[in-house]
Amino acid sequence: MLFIGPEAEMRFGRRNFMDLLSVFAASPEFTVLLGREEVGSVDPIVLTRRSTARG
Repeated sequence: MLFIGPEAEMRFGRRNFMDLLSVFAASPEFTVLLGREEVGSVDPIVLTRRSTARG
């Protein structure tokens, strides 16, 4: 667990780290690309399920 100390809070403000902290709280995702273009993201659990589709 990360902790932003009192000196950093005093220097930069209490709420300035919320975006950074929410990144650590977010679940991991894979980025989906089409060539070099980002088209979205997917949860890793999708890649571990057995597929019944046949192509």
